[in-house]
Amino acid sequence: MIRKDILMNIPRTIKIFRLKKGLKQSDIHISKFSSTLSRIENGTRNIKSNDLDELINILGINEREFFSYAIFDDPSNDFAIKIRQASLRKDQMLKDHILQQYYIKEYQFSRSSKELAYYYTVKAHFGNNWKLGELVIVELQHIFNHLTSQKYCGYYEYLLFVNTIHFFKTDQLTTIVKHLLPIEEESLRDHDTKRYAYTGLINAISIVMYGREYKVALELIELAEKMDVNNSNYYFRFSIQYFKNIIFYIKTKDMKYHSKIHNFIDLIRDIGDIEIATQLEQEVKRIIFKDDKINIEDLHVSLIKDQ
Repeated sequence: MIRKDILMNIPRTIKIFRLKKGLKQSDIHISKFSSTLSRIENGTRNIKSNDLDELINILGINEREFFSYAIFDDPSNDFAIKIRQASLRKDQMLKDHILQQYYIKEYQFSRSSKELAYYYTVKAHFGNNWKLGELVIVELQHIFNHLTSQKYCGYYEYLLFVNTIHFFKTDQLTTIVKHLLPIEEESLRDHDTKRYAYTGLINAISIVMYGREYKVALELIELAEKMDVNNSNYYFRFSIQYFKNIIFYIKTKDMKYHSKIHNFIDLIRDIGDIEIATQLEQEVKRIIFKDDKINIEDLHVSLIKDQ
């Protein structure tokens, strides 16, 4: 079934590809479209799935490419882009827009995953800088109850998960992780849903490792190894191996694990991601040398830093 928010973007996407191909509406010669294409593109006439397949073929494009453009205009992606932009620069108009559109008081204890994800993503990212305050116990309990009561977790559950998991103590953190993961029907999920799930798990493992709870970390790593079975996300796979190497080095003091840790960091630096490489170096020092000064903002929160 095509999501309703994607359906809203199909007319615009048809027009985008027609223009990219340099075609006029009159150039689409199939009779069934000759008099209706303008109305389809204007959104005043619905298009059946069989007709859409035919039109995509006429335009000479791949279905996946077509729907990737349709999804790009998804309001949820618009939200993520705005959060990233606000994280990178001061913009009063953008700040006001985010607060008016997404940080709505009625969302605070909503039963809607979408509304909770919007509200608490804003608060988690900008609570201090925008004087919104920190997440309090009653809010965390509501998030915990909501996430652990979901029978099927999707985009907004994982968005809420990745942006709030670092506020939870170990027992609640592990309960949330084990309820949400592994991702059900992972092969059918879209890129962003999986990205938030993967990054949330990476952050969760980082947190328990900072707490020297290596047994719990290994449990989460074991869970992680059941995900991404097609090896489509190398950052995720490398990160899991990186955590294992840190634990093995701490337990054995075998320098081969020390070398593997720094080889991974060097690889990240060599591909040009200096920021992440620097964060990883600091992370290794904190974990191995038991530095208790942990800055949660150093965790690789997915909305700020795409993986």
